[in-house]
Amino acid sequence: RATWQRLAPFFRLTGKVTWGADTVSVEPRSFNDRGLNRDLEDLCARVNGSRSRLRDGGRLLFSWADPSRVAAPSGDRCVA
Repeated sequence: RATWQRLAPFFRLTGKVTWGADTVSVEPRSFNDRGLNRDLEDLCARVNGSRSRLRDGGRLLFSWADPSRVAAPSGDRCVA
């Protein structure tokens, strides 16, 4: 139900991709928009909750630190 206009910012989002022995971790940078950050947090939770696997069998993990909670001692991250 998402339109291209709604998805376009996610495709332009910068971040970091780290390849491990059996995982690929994607850490997108946050937006300057609270609504998009909520959507990004939801995306992370959905991807991690689905236990997605890549073609080679590796696990796909998304993580993201909410900039409004960065100082939290628990280090809030969206990693399953």
